[in-house]
Amino acid sequence: ADLRDAVLVGVKATMWRTDGADMSGALTDHKSAGEPVGKMPAADMLSEHAQWCETGGAQGQPSVFDGVDLRALKSIRGYNLTALSAKGAVFYGLDMGGVQLQGAHLEGADLRSVNLRGADLRGARLARARLDGADLREAQLGPLMIGVDRLMPADLTGASLKGADLSGADLKRANLVDAELNRAILHGACLKQAEMRGAVTLGAKGLEAAL
Repeated sequence: ADLRDAVLVGVKATMWRTDGADMSGALTDHKSAGEPVGKMPAADMLSEHAQWCETGGAQGQPSVFDGVDLRALKSIRGYNLTALSAKGAVFYGLDMGGVQLQGAHLEGADLRSVNLRGADLRGARLARARLDGADLREAQLGPLMIGVDRLMPADLTGASLKGADLSGADLKRANLVDAELNRAILHGACLKQAEMRGAVTLGAKGLEAAL
């Protein structure tokens, strides 16, 4: 059976036989692709990172969460996590409303069903990230200014945004090459100068007006 990337949270698996099943990337209650959050003081480390951002490095320290399962945190709403490295991390279902993730490294991260409404993701690296069903209303996914005349676009190459709500989101200059936008909601979004070569947009709503 093909169970790749399936969400199996809350599913009773006591009678399962998974011989030969492809469960790569599947999310369950007991096993995920990431390191369990219990092995590290994740909340404290995120607070330290936020303090580091807010004080310009005078206090706190930057943190790396590559491959970590952060689901147990439930909410990191409003945190300043600029330049956070969380490649391949699991954020599934978290409340991340208004979080600041400018220039963050989130390549391959599991952001399915997260609340990222109003989040600042300018210049974020989201290549191959899974954002299916995510709430990205009014999110900022435009370019990040990193110099007087240098802009770093958000990178969503190969990202999956199936069913994501991007109403009112800013995706100017975003790299959406080979991204999956099936059934995505784009009413009021801005996709001016976005690179969409190879992107799949079957059933996307509001796309024409966004371009």
